Amino acid sequence: MPRSDTPPELRAATTGAPAGARPGPGGDAPLWILVVITAIGPVALNLFVPSMPAAQRGLGLSDAAIQLTLTLYLVALAGAQLIYGPVSDRFGRKPPLIFGMLCLALGSVVAGFAEDAVQLVSGRVLQAIGGCSGLVLGRAMIRDRHDPSEAASRIATVTLAMMLAPMLTPAVGGYADQWLGWRAGFWVITSIAAAIFLAVTLRLPETHHDRRPMPGLAPMLRAYRGLLADRGFLGHAGAAGFGTAAFFAFVAGAPYVIIELMGRTPAEFGLWYIVASGGYMIGNIITARLASRVGPMRMLAAGAIAAVAGYGSLILAAGLLPMAPMTIFLPMTGIALANGIILPNATARALVAGGTGNVGAAAGLAGFLQMGGGAVASQVIGWTRGDDAWPLVFVLVGCGVGTLLCTRIAWGAERRPG
Repeated sequence: MPRSDTPPELRAATTGAPAGARPGPGGDAPLWILVVITAIGPVALNLFVPSMPAAQRGLGLSDAAIQLTLTLYLVALAGAQLIYGPVSDRFGRKPPLIFGMLCLALGSVVAGFAEDAVQLVSGRVLQAIGGCSGLVLGRAMIRDRHDPSEAASRIATVTLAMMLAPMLTPAVGGYADQWLGWRAGFWVITSIAAAIFLAVTLRLPETHHDRRPMPGLAPMLRAYRGLLADRGFLGHAGAAGFGTAAFFAFVAGAPYVIIELMGRTPAEFGLWYIVASGGYMIGNIITARLASRVGPMRMLAAGAIAAVAGYGSLILAAGLLPMAPMTIFLPMTGIALANGIILPNATARALVAGGTGNVGAAAGLAGFLQMGGGAVASQVIGWTRGDDAWPLVFVLVGCGVGTLLCTRIAWGAERRPG
């Protein structure tokens, strides 16, 4: 196990639990609920992506305004995760999930009735605040009940299953946009959020039972600072963060390149998106089958090798082939496969760095770095739009370099004695 530079008393300050405390008795969360709550945030994000050009035209928005529906969504995802983690350590995992689903439904209604940029962006921010509850707490609930190797395998299984929904979502959103208009997706999310609210309320058991007073802001900030000083946490969370940033850079830039520059339909974009998402799914299958036997660090090494191949093929394809959907999507499929290996293993090890008494805070901070990186990458895409695909390629490759550097830091931290 890697050495943690976060002192035990600091971990305890964040959660009110001793550093080595294990959760109290309680059932494991049903896998299908973990899948749904983890998927709903990405589903709410991706369902709207093919409709962004239509929403921009329908409401008369500027490029900067429509980009905020993605960037501020990610900023809200990042910030809210810092709150959900410590709150769930204090009150349990279930109450914040219930709040999150109510917030998601409200945000979808606001966005569905939006008549200007402020209303649309406000609805998207509320969607993000609600949807991110599942991203944080789904992982924390897994870590509550499983050791690191089992957690990596289970996270991969949940991620694999949940990817079936987000990978199909852009295609569904594209056809809904063509047939029913760009607002239709928000009503779909409203219905799903209501169903999840009922499932969480009626069927989800609590997995975290150590209820002690939540610390003030200063101890929480000290705990986060301690995590950031831990090279193991920083390396693993950074690798996952840059991998996630590459995904959101692609989400931000690909619709413009495919729909606006290449003149393809939103539905066709959604179908190509399925191809790239299939690579991520394959990477998750590999992790789910091998992580518990091979170990997270060897899986990370394999993911890094796959990432080098994927980003290298992207540069070659963009430089040597005509601009077409396959020029972007086929190399992105290889990059997605690498991320399907890197993300679950890096995430599992980042949670280990937090210690058993600090899982919620570690999950929240890791999620903040992932979504914060995604927000920065998507905004950079908005600033660098041009008349070809090269700005998107450069941002993606930059994210790839960051992933590899952080993987190297993580390897160094794991090999330190202590």
